[in-house]
Amino acid sequence: MPKVLQAWSTAHRLRMVLAGAVLVVASAAASPAPLFNRGTAIAAEMAHGDAGNVLVVAHRSDWRSHPENSIPAIRSAIAMGVDVIEVDVRRTKDARFVIIHDKTLDRTTTGKGLVANFTLAELQALRLRDGVGSPTGEHIPTLEEALGEVRGHAVINLDKSFEHPAEIFAVVEREHALGFALFSIEQALDEFEATYPGLIGRMPHFMVVVSDRTKQVDAIIGGYLERRKPDVLQVVFAREDAPVLAWVERAREKRVRIWFNALWPEHNGGHHDDRALTDPDGAYGWLVNRGATLIQTDRPKLLMEYLHQTGFRR
Repeated sequence: MPKVLQAWSTAHRLRMVLAGAVLVVASAAASPAPLFNRGTAIAAEMAHGDAGNVLVVAHRSDWRSHPENSIPAIRSAIAMGVDVIEVDVRRTKDARFVIIHDKTLDRTTTGKGLVANFTLAELQALRLRDGVGSPTGEHIPTLEEALGEVRGHAVINLDKSFEHPAEIFAVVEREHALGFALFSIEQALDEFEATYPGLIGRMPHFMVVVSDRTKQVDAIIGGYLERRKPDVLQVVFAREDAPVLAWVERAREKRVRIWFNALWPEHNGGHHDDRALTDPDGAYGWLVNRGATLIQTDRPKLLMEYLHQTGFRR
């Protein structure tokens, strides 16, 4: 049985609750706002160290039940109680941002061609396809719509935000969503700061993403750990003995959370979601014992059940 992670201290639990609480000042005509914001509470937990719950990330939301990256998929993942909703952000021809994984429309929508060649109005006239390719009644969401759906319920991870970080940051800031948004960065710190001066210092929450194919991975991770500590380090590895895994313990010593992907075997040395159907200890248990404190999954319900049963999630 995997070892149980050390629980949060009482003081840290209090900090997490205070960070997630919001004061409500509403007029008689306004609808009451929630007294507790789960999204900012999770973000605070994520930012203050790597102990406590193993957090669950829904990959492209609940795409097994709904079109991937769709509003119903986001709502379904929230209803399950996941901690982080992962979505993919792409830029339109008229400089708006939409939620879609591929650079092209062909696989997931009724359209064809590059997302970047269409305006927002043109894209929203299309319909999303389901998992077997059949058209549905759902449209491609905007970034603003996704932020609105996740607000108060979870953290939102903006994958591919490293392609247009300054513009995406501006949207998130305008939507008052910085408190529950997790940005992804693949560039070395010096390169990022030279390209986007001052931007990283304005990001409350960001994640550095590396893989066993990343060039100069030691310099990239070391630079962030020493000079601008991220909330999360995402590590992608095809083999159990990948050299990049040597950084896991060092990052945890710096109180950085570790994100592993349970998606496909080449992301996790063979310890993946489908293996968890028959061997959950050999899949999810191995990832936790190797240092994961966030796990991105295509089977969020299965993962959450396992984490509850083994004591890794309250």
